[in-house]
Amino acid sequence: MDNQIWDSLNPETKTLFLKALENAYTGGSGNRVILVDQSGNFLTGDTEFTSNYVGKLTGGNGDFIISRDANTTIDIDSFPIGITAIRADDIGLIRQVNVAGKWVADYTPKTANITVAGSRITVADAIFGATDVLVLFTTIARAAAAGGSANAGFMIGSWNGTVTYASTTTLVLTGAYPAINFNSQIVYIKHINSTTNVSAIFINGQSGVTITHAGGTLTIVGAGTPFLATDAYEVGINALPIALDDVMNVYNVMMRNPVYAHYVDVENWALTDVTGIQRRIVYVNTYPSWCMQAEANQTGGQTGTLKAYKSNVASASTSSLTNWVDDSTGILGAGSIVFGGTGAFQQWGENNGPASSPGPKGPLKYMIELDFTAAGAGVDMAYNIYIRKFY
Repeated sequence: MDNQIWDSLNPETKTLFLKALENAYTGGSGNRVILVDQSGNFLTGDTEFTSNYVGKLTGGNGDFIISRDANTTIDIDSFPIGITAIRADDIGLIRQVNVAGKWVADYTPKTANITVAGSRITVADAIFGATDVLVLFTTIARAAAAGGSANAGFMIGSWNGTVTYASTTTLVLTGAYPAINFNSQIVYIKHINSTTNVSAIFINGQSGVTITHAGGTLTIVGAGTPFLATDAYEVGINALPIALDDVMNVYNVMMRNPVYAHYVDVENWALTDVTGIQRRIVYVNTYPSWCMQAEANQTGGQTGTLKAYKSNVASASTSSLTNWVDDSTGILGAGSIVFGGTGAFQQWGENNGPASSPGPKGPLKYMIELDFTAAGAGVDMAYNIYIRKFY
């Protein structure tokens, strides 16, 4: 404005003019600021803060927290995520508003003497009231402020898998998540500060940020040292859709590896020249069906008895028949099988559990008993029991 015109205005007109400018450029445009001095001269031109970190009082929805220390000083109570220090040239504007919501003053490096020492900011020209609302606009661009797509096909930490802090620039992935074979699969890292609840998203390949993967460890470059041990994390990746992933999709697993194809290798219980009573527990666990083949090769005319038992008592053991129920008829087809004489002996026994979905079926466990208590029983004899468990 021409100084002669300005000087010709009366004080009331000057006040109204300045107030109109203030309302036009600061009251209705958020962070867009144009300042004039008492002579009507423009001081700063257009200064944009919409993509930069903003500090506010506790509860003020800022990127970090500040507080009034004294009439001329402000404390930075928490730095923005990924920022460990703020210098004087990081400060763009400090706005002061009274408790009634009325603008009091704006302080910029051009209009005020602003210095920073550690986490304390001093504005020599200010008079901050104890109840004033203060807002600190920085010149530090928010991480990934340039934007870009952050759409991912799988979210580790939110859907499945775990993201754990390892250092200020590295995170460790554990648990179940799609395989990461290329760095290009990594879309973003999101983390939320547990103190301020402010979140930041680092997009791979945007704003100078690069995220790499090796052996389950993510490393971020170009974002400073943003990670804290107390932060919460989510990692977005692009991978094979779960619907097509045989490992992650339960339905596909069941179709390609049906329950009827589940079985264990044959267990062999071998005995040679034994006497007395011999017992063996058969733990079926999640296999509802099992079968056995008993085989004896004798040369001395010995005799023995084969029986089978079942129990739902966890403490039932081979030391006695306590808590065992005789199931010889159900498994062997007879109350007991007595064998003797010389030559080979074969016996088949089987328990068929219900044909249904996977899970524990029937008794907790079974026990096979061989009784060689008769005189000379078990001598000069080789005995094998072959057990197979299956669905």
